[in-house]
Parts: sequence; C-alpha cells; structure tokens
Amino acid sequence: MTGESRPPDVAAPSRRRVLTAVGGAVAGAGLIGGRAVHAQTDTDVTPTPPSTPSPTPAPPAARWTRRYAVGEHAARFLTVVPVGDEYVLAGVAGEHDDLRGLAVRTDKRGQTRWQRTYGTVKSGVADGAPHPDGGVVLAGGTNLDGSSPFAETPLSADPWVVRLDRGGDVVWTRTLQPAAAAGQADALVRVGGGFLVAGRRRERRETRPRPWVAYLSPAGHRRWETTLGSEDEEGALTAASAVDDAWYVGGSTSPVTAGGEQPSGRDETGLVARLDPDGTVRWRWSPERPRGSRLAALHADASGVVCVGNRGFATDDDGRGWHLRLDADGGHAWEATHSRGPWNWLDGLAALDEGDGYLLVGTRERTPEEDDPNGRRGTWVLRTGPAGEVRWVTTYFEGDWSHGETVHALDEGFLLAGSTETDAGQAAWLVGVGDVPTADATADVSHRLDALSRAVPPAADDIGLGVLVGVGVATLWRRLRDGE
Repeated sequence: MTGESRPPDVAAPSRRRVLTAVGGAVAGAGLIGGRAVHAQTDTDVTPTPPSTPSPTPAPPAARWTRRYAVGEHAARFLTVVPVGDEYVLAGVAGEHDDLRGLAVRTDKRGQTRWQRTYGTVKSGVADGAPHPDGGVVLAGGTNLDGSSPFAETPLSADPWVVRLDRGGDVVWTRTLQPAAAAGQADALVRVGGGFLVAGRRRERRETRPRPWVAYLSPAGHRRWETTLGSEDEEGALTAASAVDDAWYVGGSTSPVTAGGEQPSGRDETGLVARLDPDGTVRWRWSPERPRGSRLAALHADASGVVCVGNRGFATDDDGRGWHLRLDADGGHAWEATHSRGPWNWLDGLAALDEGDGYLLVGTRERTPEEDDPNGRRGTWVLRTGPAGEVRWVTTYFEGDWSHGETVHALDEGFLLAGSTETDAGQAAWLVGVGDVPTADATADVSHRLDALSRAVPPAADDIGLGVLVGVGVATLWRRLRDGE
C-alpha cells in the first residue's frame, strides 16, 4: 500500500512558505522582538532655566527599551554610530580581567543583527564613527584597568583602533603609541580624509598622562600626533568634533602634584582646543575659575563649537551640568548650568535639525526615600534651545538605576544608550523615545525565519521540516523574548 498521494493541481509548499506562515502565526501571538516598555518619564522637578523658556510640548515618552546581555557579564554602551538606517552600538562588556570591547549592530528599532566582543583582555570601546568604505571604526584601549575602564590609565594601557565591516568582522586593528609608557583613546571623529582620535598619553612611567590627539588615515595609520599643554599639566581629551577644517577637542587638565599623586577634583579645569588639519593649535580655552570642571561632549558647526560637561563637582555634593558655546575664534558666546540633585552628571550631546537646539543626556539621582542612603538613578535628558535655554527636562527610569551615556537625535524622536540594572548586574541599554520606529513583529520574525529556511536541507522530509520549524520557533521565541 502506497498511501494517498497529493492531488496533482496542488503544489507542495516550499520550506520558506511553511516557515513564513509559522512566523506569521507566531507574530500574531504577540512576539515583538523586544521587551515591553518599562522606562518611566519623571517630571516631578520643575526646570530652572538660565533664561525664560519657550512654551513647548511636554517631554516625550519612551516607546520601547532594549537590553543587550553578554552572557552573565556586565555591559554598557558608550557610543551610537549610525550606519545607513541602522546602528552600531559600542562600549564595554565584562569587568576586571575579562573586559572586552562590545559592538552590537541593530536595525532602526533596536533589534539585533549581530553582536560581537573584540580585543585582548581588558579592552574597551569608547567612541566610533562610520568608515567611508562601509562599516565602522571604533576607538578605545587595551590593557585597561578592568575595575574602572576609561577612568584612569594604567601603565599597561594602549590606545586601540579597530575597523569592522558591515557584518562585524575585523578588517584591521591598530595599537597606537608603541613608544609611550601608556595611553588610551577616549574620542574619535571622522575628519577630512581620515579620523581624529583623542585621549591621553603617558610618555614615561614616571610622568602623568597628558591630553593627546592624533590624525589617522582611513587605514588607521598615524599621519601626525601631538600632546597639549606642558609637562606641568596632566589630563585627558574625552570629546572631539569637527566641521570642515575646524577640528575641536575637549576634556580637562590638572596641575601635576608633588610625588605624582592623583590630583583633587577641585583643581580639574575644563579644556577646549581648536586644531588646524596639520595639528597646529589655533586656540585653547579654559574657564577662569576652575573649581572642578570637565568637558564630556562637543558639537561643531560653522559658528564654533557647543560643549557639554560638568562643573562644581569638587565643591558641591551634586555638581552642575555645564552647557556653553565658544565661537570659531575661541570667544565665549554663552553659558548655562543645570542641576537636579542630589546628584547628576552630563555625558552626551546631540544637535537638533535646523539649529533648533540640543539634547543633553546624563544621569540623575532622585532624592532618597525615607532612610535610604541613595535614591533611584535614571537617564537625565534636557531639551534646550539654540542658546542653552531649557525647553523641558525629565528623567527616564528603568528599575532602581539606569545610566545615560549618549544620545542620537532623529527627525521626531531620539535614542538613548547606556546601561541599566538587571538581576545579573548590568546590561547595555537602548531606549527609543518619541516618534521612533516601533517593533515590527512580522518583519523581525520573517527576517529570522528566512535565515532559518535557507539553513534547512533541501532534502528535508515532512517530519524533519517539522522538527526544524519547532526548534527554530522555540529558539526564535527565546531570542525575541530576551531582546536580541
């Protein structure tokens, strides 16, 4: 007995059609490729603007959040690099002796395309930029202090630059400053025909780190490098931005103390410098009264450079967010400070289209409740006008604490990246705020099932196909549930 045969006018369904149909059913059951929105918008603090704010709508709500885990390791994002209509999110995974550079490519909805770690032990990524031939270039350091990467430069550290192709494979890596005692890269921006990388350099074991900047070719080779200031100063450059032939770097310096001891925060002074393409320092600016100040992010335009950082953190418990503009000749155009204590810190800056102002991002701690020594920490965002006037201010919370490291502006919304608390400790975190693309269940399921269908052997029988579909859907459910 041969069994019943299929009528001749009914074609056997292809593997791809079967998988797509299953994907549609799974999508209809509620798979969305990311976690439910947990971020809470907190507007319980009335803004105190530097000048009268213009009437604007209330702060936008978070539409979705994504967590990105690397096994059981802690992870955090420090930069968002746009690649077409997708992103490469980069930072640090692990801690102590198992620190690695982290990169995750996502679609515009924050859904993972690929996720990799890079570098030798104690490596990390601090910044990145698109490469003109595709992919991205990431900058950071190797042999870092695993307990606090990018905070203090150990004698073993080296600046490190890596180029990745579209699929996340390494095209080349460069370790800079081979003759120096130590160093690391804290900022990178695409300029002219290459990249400007900035950070710190420790020329000899007995000297302290000094602000350092280098110009790299598209292949990552040094064309020139220089340190800023004298040997009586130590410090680092933690921000870079450029427009045409005006290249800006920012950070802070401190006087070198007797015996080479770590200087106090009170003596730290913010620094901004404009460089010509040949490395000549056109001008250098610092505030007249230091009292603890540091620049964390820059945005250059035709009129000069807008800076964000913090000041007063050595004399006040909470310090103040710091926002200022310098014109192209180094003149001080305007300045504003922001504070939403008991503790807050600004780290990132994004310019809005058509000169409509800026988004500032950092971390804010709420006032502790009852006998708690610390309050919840959330991602602090300020929307300002072109001259630093506050339009709105709010904090996005998820769990007991989350930290905002950088912000990327979109047409009608923005992305926040940093880290958030998890049961395992800390996960890299991305938040879509405002009118941003939302999770498309069918598109994401189809994307994964299409890849699965191509992996099914052509000779798979009905039972084998069913097993593969079942395993694939179970795996897909776990990956989408976990926000991959």
